Amino acid sequence: MIRKIAILLLLCIATGFVSRAQMRDNVTISMPPYTDTTCPGTQLTFWATVTGDSTATYAWYVNGVATTVTQDSFFTTAPGDSSWVYCVIHFTNSFGVADVDTSNWIVIRRDTIPSRAIISLVAGNNPYCSMGPMTFFVYPVNGGRLPLYQWFVNGVPVVDADSNYFTGTFADSSVISCLMVADTTCYRNVDSVYSNTIMVIRDSLTATISISHRYDTVCFGRLDTFTAVSGGYASSLVHYQWYIDTIAVPGATAAMFYTDSVVNGDSVYCIMTTFDTCVRNKIQKSNVIRDSVSPILHTIVSTALVMGSNPGCIDSPVQFEGFFLNFGVNPTYTWYLNGTQVRLDTAFYTSSFADSDSVTFVVYGTDRGCRDMDTLSSTVFLLVRDSTPQAPIISLIGDLLVANHAGLYKWYGPGGLIPGATGQTYHPTVLGNYYAVLDTGSCLSGISNILYISLLEVNGVSVPNLHLYPNPTTGKIVLDWQGSPETMQVDIYNTVGQKLLHDEVINQSVYEADLSQWSNGNYFVEVKDVKGYRTTYKVLLAH
Repeated sequence: MIRKIAILLLLCIATGFVSRAQMRDNVTISMPPYTDTTCPGTQLTFWATVTGDSTATYAWYVNGVATTVTQDSFFTTAPGDSSWVYCVIHFTNSFGVADVDTSNWIVIRRDTIPSRAIISLVAGNNPYCSMGPMTFFVYPVNGGRLPLYQWFVNGVPVVDADSNYFTGTFADSSVISCLMVADTTCYRNVDSVYSNTIMVIRDSLTATISISHRYDTVCFGRLDTFTAVSGGYASSLVHYQWYIDTIAVPGATAAMFYTDSVVNGDSVYCIMTTFDTCVRNKIQKSNVIRDSVSPILHTIVSTALVMGSNPGCIDSPVQFEGFFLNFGVNPTYTWYLNGTQVRLDTAFYTSSFADSDSVTFVVYGTDRGCRDMDTLSSTVFLLVRDSTPQAPIISLIGDLLVANHAGLYKWYGPGGLIPGATGQTYHPTVLGNYYAVLDTGSCLSGISNILYISLLEVNGVSVPNLHLYPNPTTGKIVLDWQGSPETMQVDIYNTVGQKLLHDEVINQSVYEADLSQWSNGNYFVEVKDVKGYRTTYKVLLAH
C-alpha cells in the first residue's frame, strides 16, 4: 500500500513538472541573413522573440558576460571573431513563480570566412512554362558596407542589372548568376566573387479550364456571372470564347462572362485557346453548366383596418393588419408611423392615433427569391381623428325633440337608427324611447339622455298666415298674423328645454319679443292657441 502511494506521488510530481514545462515562456534570437559573418567594427543587429508572457524582461550576453541592454533588440559593434551572443528572459510563470529561459546562441565570424554572394529565386516559379517574370535576389556574405553587383545571363552581363534584385523573363536553360565586388578591407581572398548559378527550366504543361457561375438559380432577366479558371500554366497568351447552347456569344472573350439572356435549361460553356508554346493542349473545352432560370413573381403589399374606424375619435384604438405576397422565405416586415419604425415582424399594429398620422407597412424580402421588388411599401394610410365630443342633451319642446348643440346628429328611436334623421331636431312619430348621438364627421359622441315619448296626439296650429321674422335675428323677432287678430300663448325655450319667456297674445295681429339680452344660439318659439293646438319655430340669435 505504501509503495502504491509513493508511485502516485511521484506521478503527480512528474505531471506537475510536465505542466510547468509546457507553461514556461521561451525565447529565441535571430539576425538578418548572412550578417553573422562580417568585418570587425561593423554594427550587428539581433532580435529576441518571446512566446508566452509578453511582460518578460530581457538581458543580453556576449561571451557569457551580461550587457546593459534590457530590450528585445540588441545593436552592437563590439563582438570579435568567434564571439557568441545569447539572451536571457526573466518572467513570472503560470504558477506565479519567478522563472527564467535562455535563448539559442549565435556565433559571430569576423574576417574568418571569404566574401561570398548567394542568389535565390524570390518571385516566380522554377521550373516554369510561361513568359511571366522571375525575380532573383543576391545575399552578400562579408560584402562590406556597400557592395557592387553585376547580373549575368548565360555568362553575359545584363546592362543596368546592378542592384541586389534582378527581374526578367528567360528562355529555357538560361543560367543566372551575379558578380559581387565587396566593399570591405577585411576580406581574405579577392574582392570580386561570383555567386552560385541557377538554371531556368521551362517545362511542357497541360492547360485546364473549369467554369462556375454565381447563382445556382437565376431570376429571369437578371444578370448572372460565369467565371473561367485556367490552370497548368501562367501565360497571358490565352483566348476565351463563351457559348450558349453551342452558339458563340459575340464579344464574350474574357475570363468572366456576364449575361441576362439565358433561359431555363440553357447550356453554358467556354472554350479556351492558348498560344504558349510549352502547353501541350492548345484548345480546351470547359465543363458545361445547365442554367436554372425562375420566373419573376409580382410582389404585393397592402394594409386593412380590422378594428376601429377612420375617420374616428382620437382616443379610440385602431388596429391594422398587413398583407403581403411573393416575398419568399422569412421576409421582414415593419410598421412605420409618420416615417418612424414602430413595430417589427408582426402583421398587426394596434394603437391610438393623432389627427393626420400616417401609417405605412413595409416588407423586405430576405432570400434570393425571384420577384420584381425586394422591398415594397403599402399605400400610406392617413388617419383622420377628432376629439370625442361631449354627449348631447335632448329636450321635448312642443312636439319636437331638440338637441342642445347645433350640428349633425344620429337619432335613435324604438326601432334603432332613424334613417335621414340628422338635424338638431326631430319630430317623433312612434311611442317609445329616443336618444341622439352627435356626429362630427370624424367622431361620434356618447349617447344623450333618453326620453320616453308617451303622447303624440299634439295637433298643430293651423296658422298659414303667421310669419316670424327676422330669422336669424340680432335681437327682436316679430310674429305677424297678416292683419288677422289672434289670441295665442307664446313660449320661448333654449336648446336644453328651459323656458325663458312666457307671454299672452290677446286679439292681436302682431306680436314682438326682444331676445337681445340672451346669448347667441338657437331658440325655439312655441305658439299655442286656446284649443291647445301648437306649433314650434327655431330661431337663430346672432348679435
